[in-house]
Order: sequence, then structure tokens, then C-alpha cells
Amino acid sequence: DSYRAVRGAWSALFGSNLVRQIVLGLFTGLISLLLGIGALFATNVSQFGIDANSTLATTIAVVTAALCAPVGAVLIVLLLILAVNWSLRAPAIVGEGVSTFGALGRSNELVRGNRWRMIGRLLPVALLDLLFVGLPSAALSAMISGEAFRQVNAEAMAVLMPLTGALGVIGAIVSLLLV
Repeated sequence: DSYRAVRGAWSALFGSNLVRQIVLGLFTGLISLLLGIGALFATNVSQFGIDANSTLATTIAVVTAALCAPVGAVLIVLLLILAVNWSLRAPAIVGEGVSTFGALGRSNELVRGNRWRMIGRLLPVALLDLLFVGLPSAALSAMISGEAFRQVNAEAMAVLMPLTGALGVIGAIVSLLLV
């Protein structure tokens, strides 16, 4: 009975999950890119002909961190807000019969006024996702992005940047399975 009741909602469920994964994946990718750029300047200043122990190297590391950290923090907050706001899209589709994009809007409405309660309920799943998918994916993406920018040649970029995208796709699939 449950299977038959949900079968008609598969396209809306798939569509809303796809939109969610793409949007959250873009935010995660931007955060990873910022980490990669930060890692590049913080750890590879000698590649630019700058003495790693000089005041200039320290200044570059501090300025990079001062620029990347606030932007990264804003992206992380937006990522968390979207994740919580869109957390009730599946119940809205199955229970109320709304469409793919209607489910995202309806989920926003349902979460309004209950964000802290939703955060408390989603936190254990989010921590598992972060531990087993997010951190490894972000670390690998940051290392790959940093290496691509360090080498600064088209051949390295052509190989390493698609690899970063592939890691994002794999991370999104694993996250979807975890949820």
C-alpha cells in the first residue's frame, strides 16, 4: 500500500532531491575551492619565489585567511539554512501532493518557526554526513584544487578540476544514500 501510494510521487521526489543536491553541492564546491585557494597561498608561497619564512609570506597567509574565512563562513551558514529549509520536501510531496519546486517552497513554510527544533533533529544525520562524506570530500577537493592552482598550467587544470567535480558528484550520491 505504501509503495503504491508513493509511486506517483517519484518524479517529484527525484526532482526535489536533485535540485537540493545540486544547490547544496555548488555551495560545498565553492567552500572546497576557497579551502584549496587558501591552502595554496598558505603552504606554497615558495612556489611564487617568496621565502616561506619571510614577513611577506606571513602577510599573504593572513590576508588569504582573512578573505577566505568570512566568505567560507557565509557560504557554510547559507548551506545549513538551505539544508534545514528544504528538509521537509519529501513529506510535503508525499503527504500533500505538491510538485518538485512546490515542495521546496512548502518545506520552507513548514520549517518556519521550527528551525531550531529541525536543526536538533537533523544534527545527528548531518554530523554523520559531515564525518563520512563532507570532510573527506572537502579535504580531497581542497588538495586537488590547491595542486591545480599551484601548477598553474592548462594540462593540470584539465585533469585535476574535473576530478574535483567527480568527487563532488560521488559525495552527493553518498549523501543522498545516507539521507
